[in-house]
Amino acid sequence: MTAGTAIEPVRARKDRWVRRAFLAAAVIAVAAVYLLQRGAGMPNWPGDLDKVLAQAQAEKRPVLVFFHRQPPGDTSRRLAGATIAKNAATIQKGRFLTVRVPVAGLDSEWARKYRVKELPTLVLLDPSGKETNRRTGFVGEVPFRQGFLDGSEIQPPPPE
Repeated sequence: MTAGTAIEPVRARKDRWVRRAFLAAAVIAVAAVYLLQRGAGMPNWPGDLDKVLAQAQAEKRPVLVFFHRQPPGDTSRRLAGATIAKNAATIQKGRFLTVRVPVAGLDSEWARKYRVKELPTLVLLDPSGKETNRRTGFVGEVPFRQGFLDGSEIQPPPPE
């Protein structure tokens, strides 16, 4: 037996171990990306806008609508975590009904109806479903509370 043949089984085992470790790392990376794209950190709001609008009319309550990409992008997740989550008490205190509307594109039914031109978009509706305020893109915690929710800074919908 030569010295080269005794080393071969050790080298083959090491190569198999390296391939398995690389495969495991790749599987973990793909799983992490998948979980992030599913909307981790997004508010757990209902997704049926028709149902929420009917409830709003019956209870005479305003509606906060959160339009976002499906799957949610970084801006939507930041908006959900840094703004919406930190203002949950204000949303509840204002007795807003909330609904999250994931849209695949700006040509979807709800995006067209509410003239959503950019995602994410937040829209405030009165109990009858008429728009009273909107914000597009990322909105910070304080401007969301003071300006958007309280209606002190009205942003009209885009023209048709």
